[in-house]
Amino acid sequence: MPTAKVAGTTGIVLWVLFALTIPVSVTLGQTAATGALVGTVTDSSGAVMPEVSVTAVNPATDARRTTKTDGTGVYRIPLLPPATYLVEFQAAGFKTQRRSDVTINVTATYTLDIAMDVGGVTDAVTVQGGANLVQLETTTLGLLFNQLTVQNLPLTNRNYTQILHLSPGVVADVTNAGQLGRNTQDVYANGMRALDNNYQMDGAHVNNFGTGRAGDSLGYTGISIPNPDAIQEFKVQTTLYDAGYGRGVGANVNVVTKSGSNAFHGTAFEFLRNEALNANDFFLNRNAQRKPILRQNQFGGTLGGHLRKDKLFFFTSYQRTLQTNGVGTASLRSTFFTAANRGPFEGDTWSAILWTAGSPGRRGSGVRRIQYQPGCSGSPQLQASQW
Repeated sequence: MPTAKVAGTTGIVLWVLFALTIPVSVTLGQTAATGALVGTVTDSSGAVMPEVSVTAVNPATDARRTTKTDGTGVYRIPLLPPATYLVEFQAAGFKTQRRSDVTINVTATYTLDIAMDVGGVTDAVTVQGGANLVQLETTTLGLLFNQLTVQNLPLTNRNYTQILHLSPGVVADVTNAGQLGRNTQDVYANGMRALDNNYQMDGAHVNNFGTGRAGDSLGYTGISIPNPDAIQEFKVQTTLYDAGYGRGVGANVNVVTKSGSNAFHGTAFEFLRNEALNANDFFLNRNAQRKPILRQNQFGGTLGGHLRKDKLFFFTSYQRTLQTNGVGTASLRSTFFTAANRGPFEGDTWSAILWTAGSPGRRGSGVRRIQYQPGCSGSPQLQASQW
C-alpha cells in the first residue's frame, strides 16, 4: 500500500507539472528583444488546414524559422528578432503563398491569417508591399520608435531618452539643452516615480540599481546610452504589459541595437554646436555681456557586415563627444552684474567633458571631466573628476 500511494502521488505531481508547461508553450511568443508572428491558415472555403509548412525568412541574413500549423490550422513563430521578413506557406495540393515585407517589431505579437488556393506547389502567389498585420494577442499600450524616428528627431546630446516622453502617459522635465554631459532624461509614466521604470537593451537589464534612475545620480553612473545610429528601434510600454517584462510599475523601455547583414553598410557623422551660431541671451545682451561659451562636437560612425555569409555577422559603432560648456549656473551670475562691477574672472565659467558611448554590454560609459570655475573674489578653482 505505501508503494502504491507513493506511485499515485508521483503521478499526480507529474500531471500537474505537465499541465503547467502547456500554457507556457502557447503564450510565450516574444521577449524584451524579440517579437512573434501567429495566424490561422484556411482553404478557399474557410476550413482550417493542419500540417501547413510556414517559413519566415530574413532576406538580410537568410535566417530561417520554420513551423507547421496544428490541428486547428493555427501556427506560431515565436522569438523573432525585429526585422522585415518574407513569410512562405506551403501545402500539398495548394499554391504556395508568399507575403513579403512582413515587419516584426520588438515585444509585439502580430497576426497574419492566410487563405490557400487549390493548385500545384510550384505555383506561387506573392503579395508585395507588406502585410496588414494586426496585434491581437496582447492589450499592452505603448509607442514604438523606429530607426527613422530616432535619427530625425532633434537630440541635443544624441541621447534617445530625450524623446521617451513622446509616448502617451509619459512626462519628463523640459530638456536643458545647455547641460553638461549626456543629459539623460528621467521620465514618469502614468504618475509613477522615475525609479519605477525598467530599462532593457537587447533583452538584458541595464538599470541603475544604485538609484533606479536613468540619469547620473548620487555618484552612480546612469544607464548606458548607445550611439543613435546603432539603435534599430525601441519601444516604451506603459500599461498592461506582461509580467515577464517588469521589475517595477512604471514604463518598460526595450531597446534593440542593429546587427550585421550580408551587405556591408556604414555611416560617418559629425554634429556641431557653437555659440557663434546662437543669439545672445536677452538679459546678457541688456547688460552688455558676451555670449557664454558652448561648443560641442560629436563625431563617429558605424560599420556592419558579414564575416561569413549567411552565418557570422558583425556590427560596431563609435561616438566621441567633446564639449566646452560655459552655460552653467555660475555663469548666470553675470546677468545681475554689469561688466564694470565684475571681478577679474566673474561670470567666466569653463568646463569640458569627454566621454564615449558604452557598449550594450556595459552599464556605464568612461567619463573624464575637468571643470574650471572662478571664486567670488576672482581666485580660480580647479576641479577634476573621473567616473
